[in-house]
Amino acid sequence: MKLSVHRLNIRLVPDFTKVIPRFFNTGNDRSKKLIDKVIQMPEKEAEKLVTQVIDEFSLRYHNIRAIFTRHFGLVNNLVPVNNGSSLSENKKLLIGSYFTMEYSIEAAALFNPSVVEDPDQSGAGPGEKKSDRQLPGHR
Repeated sequence: MKLSVHRLNIRLVPDFTKVIPRFFNTGNDRSKKLIDKVIQMPEKEAEKLVTQVIDEFSLRYHNIRAIFTRHFGLVNNLVPVNNGSSLSENKKLLIGSYFTMEYSIEAAALFNPSVVEDPDQSGAGPGEKKSDRQLPGHR
């Protein structure tokens, strides 16, 4: 089945007021490696990096330091015991920043495949549309 496409002159522009900072963890093994790299990092480098990150994101979020601190707390159990108490505030914030992702609810809704109309609308009733995405076990 051939699908015709009609392009519209519409631009999607990011709106950072509709983005939230969310905890992000890809698994303990990768997280431990990342934490170890920050622990081994020279203090001056950690200070420079965390300053850059805070400068960039503090305009978007009321208290980005509190967010990074909270996210560090969620992975604190992965910090080697002998390093946990000796970590500087900069390294804690930097680790927390690495476990923070921005999440756009609008973008998630816009690009959700369940809202894609099925090209084959046979069997749909009046005023109904079939989705291109099927639930497991349905087809």
